Amino acid sequence: TSTENSGGIENNVFVARSTSPTGPFDKWNGSGWGGNPVPFITYNGNPTTYGAGEPSLVVLGNTLYIYYTWADEDSSGSPILQTRVSTASTTDPNWPASLTYQGIAINKRVDQGPDSSDVKYVDAYGKFIAVNTIQRFGPKAYIQMWESNDGIHFSPSNLGRDNLLPYLHNDGISGDGSGHID
Repeated sequence: TSTENSGGIENNVFVARSTSPTGPFDKWNGSGWGGNPVPFITYNGNPTTYGAGEPSLVVLGNTLYIYYTWADEDSSGSPILQTRVSTASTTDPNWPASLTYQGIAINKRVDQGPDSSDVKYVDAYGKFIAVNTIQRFGPKAYIQMWESNDGIHFSPSNLGRDNLLPYLHNDGISGDGSGHID
């Protein structure tokens, strides 16, 4: 997630790759790898809002699922906070050029003070799951969970509120290099 706006708004999503965790890294340049970075998810909404960011990537079969926050305003000027999803083929070495927007995976209630979602695939259940904080930075903050069979359409799931510290935010799920958990 990055922006060229000094106010930390109007974010876009960039990607770089490497064969080693320590680099060197090749940045996506809009048509291939290397050179000056270009976002592969470009925010095109209200320039005074957060924009796009906080990606989660999951590989399932030959499909790469890219989940990302979209914080904007609707046509009436009311704030929206969504987790959107795009897909690409893992067989395409230049996959950022062939992303297919799949839609809104999670549409959050802004009045609940939600945070970004982190998405993983649970092999044992054959499901995608997502978590995000509700009432972030608040004394009654808790974790909201979502589930999906297809990785595109998510619905709320159960998750207890016990044993959580107040004021939590930006929760996530640890996974492997393909975005899976066992």
